[in-house]
Amino acid sequence: MSRYRLRRLAPDEAALEAVSKLVRDAFADLPGAPSARLSLAAIRRMAEAGPVLVVEQAGAPVACLFLRPSRDVAGALYMGTLAVARAARGGGLARRLIEAAAGIGEAGGYRALTLDTGARQAGLRRLFASAGFSATAEGAGIVQMQRPLAAAPWRVGADSDALPAILALIRRAFAPMRGRIDPPSSAERLDLAAIRAQARAGEIWAIGTPPVACIFLTPPQGARESTGKDAEGGAGRDAQEGALYLSKLAVDPARRGGGLARRLLAQAEARARALGLARLTLKARIELSENHAFFRQAGFVEAGRECHPGFDSPTTLLFARELRR
Repeated sequence: MSRYRLRRLAPDEAALEAVSKLVRDAFADLPGAPSARLSLAAIRRMAEAGPVLVVEQAGAPVACLFLRPSRDVAGALYMGTLAVARAARGGGLARRLIEAAAGIGEAGGYRALTLDTGARQAGLRRLFASAGFSATAEGAGIVQMQRPLAAAPWRVGADSDALPAILALIRRAFAPMRGRIDPPSSAERLDLAAIRAQARAGEIWAIGTPPVACIFLTPPQGARESTGKDAEGGAGRDAQEGALYLSKLAVDPARRGGGLARRLLAQAEARARALGLARLTLKARIELSENHAFFRQAGFVEAGRECHPGFDSPTTLLFARELRR
């Protein structure tokens, strides 16, 4: 069976016609639902109002979700029509689209996701409740539900109560690598003492409370926050020869595909600039081709290869990204 692919559609894409058919078919058993009567022209207008997420299988849409800024709740991103083809139901596609929407909302600075569902749609209400939504208003047969979104990335201190949650997050995120990479990931040896040491010697940034994504940042020795004098060349000049090293980029498996990793990379770039550094660097295991593709899409280029002790062939790719002035 072909793998599913989640992506965003442009408002003028020809694929919107297939998405329109998907929506009509998905709601055919609910003739009274507004989505059952959506025309292609209406679908295009919805696509112009905000992001459209689609899950495709072999190039054909099997699930979709329309988003736009909420007209009723300030600072919220509204989830409109959510449709899953009947043959694809029960496979977690609705949940995947919701998590992607949460990532878009968080990256866009929205404080919540909101949606409307029928008061009699008990199954949908259970689905949304399991995805973190709760009812906030009800009337005329419609239930409004909201889900709070994670705040901006925040720095985790060495004495933070969140350190155990950071450790658990990294272990969940790196668990699928077990058996795929050799030697095993250093995440398997990570403990609270090591995380606390990272927070003291470098930086740890997280998204969410409890954390749903995190990254470790390690500046070169002597790098410090830039000042106006540094920007002119003073004490910050030497630091610009160095690089900010990124590691332990982790996103909760249930929240992947929503832009959280890119949001943390943007935070890393901001921190590099603040420290007067001109480059980001990181390492990725040679077996994890999907990670290589992600980093290349984020502007990183391969800068070298290295071997772990006792190995004769490369085990790790080195990536770097120069920051524009």
